[in-house]
Amino acid sequence: MISDKLSHKEAAIKLISEAPGDATIEDIMYLLYLQQKVNSGLDDFKNGKTFSQQEVEAEFE
Repeated sequence: MISDKLSHKEAAIKLISEAPGDATIEDIMYLLYLQQKVNSGLDDFKNGKTFSQQEVEAEFE
């Protein structure tokens, strides 16, 4: 996970520098996409924007 203390630019540079040497542009774009989704999910969790498994199961009953 990329630290909250890094700017978006610094986080992107760190992620790219840690990618394999043969990573394609598509690989890097996918890594950036995944990191954004993880960060978004963590933000949702921190802000209480999640559902318990029981709540989700009840929604589908």
